Amino acid sequence: MASWEKNSSSFWPTWGENKLFTVLLAILMVYSIVWVGAQMKKTMREYSHVGYSDLTAPTISVSASGKASVVPDIATTDVTVMKNAATAADAQSAASATMTTVLAAIKTLGVPDADIQISSFSTSEVYDYDVSPAIVTGYQSSQTLTVKVRDTNLISSVLDAGPKNGATSVSSIRYEVDDETATINEARNEAIVKAKEQAKSIAASMGGRLGRVVSYNESRGGSVVSYYGIAEAVKVSDSIAPPVEVGSQEIEMTVSITYALN
Repeated sequence: MASWEKNSSSFWPTWGENKLFTVLLAILMVYSIVWVGAQMKKTMREYSHVGYSDLTAPTISVSASGKASVVPDIATTDVTVMKNAATAADAQSAASATMTTVLAAIKTLGVPDADIQISSFSTSEVYDYDVSPAIVTGYQSSQTLTVKVRDTNLISSVLDAGPKNGATSVSSIRYEVDDETATINEARNEAIVKAKEQAKSIAASMGGRLGRVVSYNESRGGSVVSYYGIAEAVKVSDSIAPPVEVGSQEIEMTVSITYALN
């Protein structure tokens, strides 16, 4: 009788019937159990990290700054008229009359209405504090005209127009650039190039190579180099227009970049 007929009730042969088959089958089953266990462990580990980045991935973080200069093409200044009178109405009328003259002179220079604005207006009592109690001796009215000059060649003429036409003071010049886009891009590109060179050097020192950008941040700095101010204006019909140097404005961009390290 064949061996398989002797053990027809079980697929697993006895040790005495087929030793090789029994050993191979046992090894296969052990291997299968180990493999299934490993897969289950891997699956559980992957599941526990769902929603999280691979924190062990090596990265390089660097920062660098780039600068670019541009000549301002807009200047803004303030022209003030102050008048005293016995009554508030008279003080306001006197200030308004003088400001009308100043305004006309500035417009004659070619400054458009859209760039001229009355930015401050006030009328207040004037006191004599040499007596007690202090008494009101009159009124003072003040008007300030803010002028934006887009043609920088006109700045000196605008500054001179105020005093020549009765302005009490011409104060502060603020310079700005109408469109800074190109200058910002130039400064940013310089910063990015510097940052990338740093990262490449670090990667090479570590025996790797630079990978993709993981994160990027930037911030802006810079300052206006030129500033001009006049504390007080004096009405002189033959005054010489003050010299004005527009100078340049420096824009600085700082970038922080994180690269993957391959």
